[in-house]
Amino acid sequence: MIEANWQCDYGKEGRELWRSLLSPYDPGLGTRAVALLAKEPLPGNRYRPQVADLRQHLRRLSQQARDESFKALGPGPRVAIPEWVERWRQARAAKDERVFPEQIPGYNEMQTFHPDNAKAYVLPASPTTAVEDWVQPHEYVEATA
Repeated sequence: MIEANWQCDYGKEGRELWRSLLSPYDPGLGTRAVALLAKEPLPGNRYRPQVADLRQHLRRLSQQARDESFKALGPGPRVAIPEWVERWRQARAAKDERVFPEQIPGYNEMQTFHPDNAKAYVLPASPTTAVEDWVQPHEYVEATA
């Protein structure tokens, strides 16, 4: 592509040099960089480009791509918070660390993500009716209504 645009012969070593420069980049990005290089006049009125010329365009286009990928996103869709979460907040504010029965699916799911979670997210062995381990459905209700 370089030789075709500037009608020059870089030879086998020259082609390999240009290829090695372009190979780490996305093909679309490399094509855009060569196209930009072909549109702009070369510094010093040179009749063929140097590797540094292409490198400059590749860096600029890479930076632009990075900048565009980090644009701020708008807020996502609102998700309704389950009713028991407000009860959980009140329990934690009261320093009550017992487990809510509604947390069982989340605890089970967390145990599958990482081996250490199997220890960290252990549910009480007692039945959910045991007041010393589990928050009961009637607790922390009056303040949420």
